Amino acid sequence: MPKRRHRGQERRIAQERMDILFRLAEREALQRREARARRYVDLARRIGMRYNVRIPAEFKRRFCKGCGANVAGACPSCGADLDAALELHVQALQEVDLCLHDVLW
Repeated sequence: MPKRRHRGQERRIAQERMDILFRLAEREALQRREARARRYVDLARRIGMRYNVRIPAEFKRRFCKGCGANVAGACPSCGADLDAALELHVQALQEVDLCLHDVLW
């Protein structure tokens, strides 16, 4: 007989792991290790999708939904105009024309 799943406990643990990964991603982004920061964001998103847990609001706007890059600027804790930073990031992606579909196909 299979073991019983405790969904509430699974979601709580998933939320804790996502918080840890997002904080690690912020730390790595501040140290200019963008590849590692994006990896942490990707892992946190996968955990959230697997256990149906939302990304916390405090982290949702600090990272690009498309590529996982940190868009909060030099200091995520200062909250320096995140909307403007996100718009600049999106414009830069459009200018470079980074489309995963074009790269993969």
